[in-house]
Amino acid sequence: MMGKARSLFIVFVAYLLALLCAYFTAEWLQQLGHGFLWALAGADLVCTLVVFAFTYAFKNTSIYDPYWSVIPPFIAIYSMESWDTRSALVLAVVWLWGLRLTWNWVRRWRGMQDIDWRYRDYEKRTGKWFWLVSFFGLQLVPTIVVFLACLPLVVSLKFAEADFGVFGMTGVALAVVAVWLAWKADQELWAFLKNKREKLGAKGLWAIWRFPNYIGEVLFWWGLFLIGIEAAPSHWQILIGPAVMTALFHFISMPLMEERHRLKRPEYYRELLLRPRWIPAFRSSVKDKC
Repeated sequence: MMGKARSLFIVFVAYLLALLCAYFTAEWLQQLGHGFLWALAGADLVCTLVVFAFTYAFKNTSIYDPYWSVIPPFIAIYSMESWDTRSALVLAVVWLWGLRLTWNWVRRWRGMQDIDWRYRDYEKRTGKWFWLVSFFGLQLVPTIVVFLACLPLVVSLKFAEADFGVFGMTGVALAVVAVWLAWKADQELWAFLKNKREKLGAKGLWAIWRFPNYIGEVLFWWGLFLIGIEAAPSHWQILIGPAVMTALFHFISMPLMEERHRLKRPEYYRELLLRPRWIPAFRSSVKDKC
């Protein structure tokens, strides 16, 4: 069994190599005359291919999991056009978000023997086709979602047309609150997993929402959208980023977790339905689906 330290070193090497390949790909594509966004998309694809090679080599799709939080901060750095107030604040909140989320993954991942339960389920269901499913469904699709969610970030740093104002400050404030919300939810969940002295949701953020960590994640991307739409109002298409991210959590991530609780922890599942997914003011009724 490979230890955690060695496993994390392999993951570090995977992402370092992926980022280097992505950088040279972006530079090469722009030299060929492709626009910045297309070059960035191509680099993101190459980055995913490199990480996929490591997930396949070590037979662990969870190596891809940090991609979600590692890549956007580097997209931010690569997109920097100038060091103004907006750019500095955007870079700060994106790195704050990325470091928090990556650290949360690092402390919970136990090493190469640790594979997310969702990936194990997919492998059981798909058999010999699993690695095709892993690449296209579990890695490439999330890469596309994260890339779309990063569009407001990119336009605010690279294609700004307007001055930094109220909308931008509101977006920064929302992003900071979102990072705190997700961090607090992670801390409460971590304390529960370590101690289990009381039920999750007995108090704190988990008593207010079903998945407060997801709430923080979604709010962060909407914060970036507010910054981006103020910076470049003509780029209205950046709305697709936070919209797709919200849909991903509402229609995939949250239902998957709810179904897992329904099957594994039916008592907790019934309690979970008393708490809302999104807006605390609206309470769900308990429906026994066990």
